[in-house]
Amino acid sequence: MMGTMIDAALRMLLVLALAACGGAQKAPPPPPPDDPALAEPPSDDAGLDALIDKMLARVDQVAQCATSGRVWCIAARGWASGDAGPLPKERFLAAGVSVALIEEYTDDDLLSGVVTFSALGARGEGKQALALSGDVNPQTASEQRLVAQAIDATVAVFKNKAEDAAIPAALHGYIEKLIPAAKYPLTRAGKEWRYTGAARARVRKVGPHWVVIEVPPKGPRGILLSIYTDRLRAAP
Repeated sequence: MMGTMIDAALRMLLVLALAACGGAQKAPPPPPPDDPALAEPPSDDAGLDALIDKMLARVDQVAQCATSGRVWCIAARGWASGDAGPLPKERFLAAGVSVALIEEYTDDDLLSGVVTFSALGARGEGKQALALSGDVNPQTASEQRLVAQAIDATVAVFKNKAEDAAIPAALHGYIEKLIPAAKYPLTRAGKEWRYTGAARARVRKVGPHWVVIEVPPKGPRGILLSIYTDRLRAAP
């Protein structure tokens, strides 16, 4: 099978480069010093907001979002004006790409980390909405090809080159399992949805896309940034 769905705090261990997101890929930089002060995540909403704003501002600058149109600029330029958006009450599935942004990395290294194909599933259970996100960790060459196709398909949507993302049927069926597996209570807080699983997650709709920002509870201090589309279809 397609490996396992990986909790958010473990995504930093995955190794999958994404040339389609723009910029030359290089080996990930070494981890920052093992300093407990650097690994301490924000403990309150104000601190989390400040960390998110800081990291997105850095992405805007590093990715040269004023002119580049890189995928990550959807979040850097749209997060502040995004809103909660209407998540379906019964079943919801979105997929796209994720990257770990580590606060202590230099600007040169900020966007050189690992990128993964990931998905977000949600469902209603009575009056409560539940959510779960995860990465796909391909184990074989054939699985890597399926993931590469899915990455290309979602990036095409983000770059306005396709109306929907044609996900290989086997992979689409795999990420659909996130919907019945969703277990973390999803609540609306102002202009965003929130849930807490392996990390504290915030979800906003930015234009036609979805942006999910997660803050892992353990270091290195930073955020996990995901850009998703819910315009998915299973392709042969």
